[in-house]
Amino acid sequence: MEETRLVLLLRDTVTSAEPVCTVCFYADRQGRPRHRGEHLLCASEDISSPHAGRYRCRMGFHLAQIR
Repeated sequence: MEETRLVLLLRDTVTSAEPVCTVCFYADRQGRPRHRGEHLLCASEDISSPHAGRYRCRMGFHLAQIR
């Protein structure tokens, strides 16, 4: 099984979501984004994006899943 990684999409930077997620109110007790299987519970799919695997978290950040 391929490992997927969640990253933050900032204006001109792609960075790990870990620093933000670890202090996020919506994260689980370990500071990771909440998941139910492949579905993110703390973000909604960004339907305005032409790319699959793009999300907007409840804190307002744009996220992407990469493999």
